[in-house]
Amino acid sequence: MTIGERIAVALTRAGKTKAQLARYLGTKDSTVGGWINAGRVPYSDVVMPICEFTGVSVDWLLSGEDAPDDGRLPKPELALLHAFRGLSPVGQSTALNQVTSLLEMFPAEESQNKKTQTGT
Repeated sequence: MTIGERIAVALTRAGKTKAQLARYLGTKDSTVGGWINAGRVPYSDVVMPICEFTGVSVDWLLSGEDAPDDGRLPKPELALLHAFRGLSPVGQSTALNQVTSLLEMFPAEESQNKKTQTGT
């Protein structure tokens, strides 16, 4: 599978279109179409944004190989990421502060297990 085919698969899995990706990247629809249909390869500076937009890992996008979950973020995490990106810089800062507070109130189970084991 080519990188263009993997971009097409990633878009489909994310429920996004070529036009949406083009807008997100600030490029033309025809550029994205060139990657998918004409065998063109995206410049390296857009690889990470493509991955962020579609929820796949860079490893998967570039090589087709990845962890067993094929590099997709779970839908709730992807939804949070997209919501976060839709916020203003002030909104993002506020959201990060709120998440930090939540993490302090509700530590991950792994963290709780470590505390129990160490007695802290």
